[in-house]
Amino acid sequence: MILSIKNNFNETRHSVSTNFKKMVGGEIKNCNIQNKLSKNVEHQNPKIGEDLVKNSYELKEILEAENPRIINPSKYESLEELCIAVKNHWIQRLYRKESTINKRISRIKYLSNHKVFPIDFLNFNHEQAILFLDYRYSNEGATATAIKNDWKVICTFAKAFGLDYEKWNYIPPPEPKPKVKIIPFPKTVHKLIHHKYSSDTYVCALYQYIMMFSFIIGIRMVSEITSMKVNDIFLDEGYFIIHEPKKYNQSRQIFPEKEILTMKKRKSLKNWIDIWRPKVCNQYSGDYLFLQPSGKPFISEHLRQKLSKIGKQVWQYYKPNVSRSWCAIARLIKSKIDTGHYDVYEIKEWLGHDNIKTTESYIKYARNYYRNAPFDWIKAVLKSDILKKIFVWEGLTV
Repeated sequence: MILSIKNNFNETRHSVSTNFKKMVGGEIKNCNIQNKLSKNVEHQNPKIGEDLVKNSYELKEILEAENPRIINPSKYESLEELCIAVKNHWIQRLYRKESTINKRISRIKYLSNHKVFPIDFLNFNHEQAILFLDYRYSNEGATATAIKNDWKVICTFAKAFGLDYEKWNYIPPPEPKPKVKIIPFPKTVHKLIHHKYSSDTYVCALYQYIMMFSFIIGIRMVSEITSMKVNDIFLDEGYFIIHEPKKYNQSRQIFPEKEILTMKKRKSLKNWIDIWRPKVCNQYSGDYLFLQPSGKPFISEHLRQKLSKIGKQVWQYYKPNVSRSWCAIARLIKSKIDTGHYDVYEIKEWLGHDNIKTTESYIKYARNYYRNAPFDWIKAVLKSDILKKIFVWEGLTV
């Protein structure tokens, strides 16, 4: 049999004999492939033209409405709506931290209601903003730091509005360089760790453990301590993981002294996890390490305010971030005693500094404090935690 194949134009392209075994007989059959073997399918090509352009334009409009690259403040009816839009722009367009924009938005009400030079963010004028800053600095006695913080708020909104604030020819006043850094001596740290903060045993233990952990480890207060979870603690391996919200949740690994990690007679993480945390843990706790008496995890700002208040019961200069400075200086002193020099690279990794100069800035303070208390501060505080006594630091040998 001969197979004759025809194309769409009814032209015979080639014929194939099916009598390949040379059998007797055979017929010729014409097979139109288009008609016999398949349907006459019309190819559907995408329309390149007005419809596609229209669809693309509509999609662009939707995306721009949901997540605009530039915010037009005049489109918003209230300052609250504008703040929400700027916050979304900050997080979704600039990929910045939510905690930062929350702090800056919290200043908007003051800036927009200033008695002399209020800033109308719905009808923004940068000249009015600069007059506000100049008046605050010259007439209200605002510090350079306060002006710098308000300037950051203004720049955040200006950037969202698509404005180039670098062309405004304004520079905030320089901040004075710190000449002193007041930190507590180990005796005071001991008091902060052992003070009776509440008649409630859990509440008292909670703040004592937080004080212990913050001073010995130097964790960033309060963003890092509120983000710590039980699964970040590896007791058998001898280390734990700290997540750094300030650095987009990067992580660093800490191998601390065993006293703070596993020892049963100390305020160790093991004791906290095994004994104290279960007292309040409930369905709201998640895996968070430090819990409120209600069992819920802490909100960072709430913990900051609480620590600032109770810490001043013991030491009038207490602020939550003083524990990080104390740890930097104490560990530099420890490295001086152990190695004969200030090991800035080890302390840099311990504290999670990006720039070695940040760590080096603590050396001058470490030298001053070392001259007055030339012993291992870390070891002294950990040792006093066992002995339950206040040391007389002069002449102490540890």
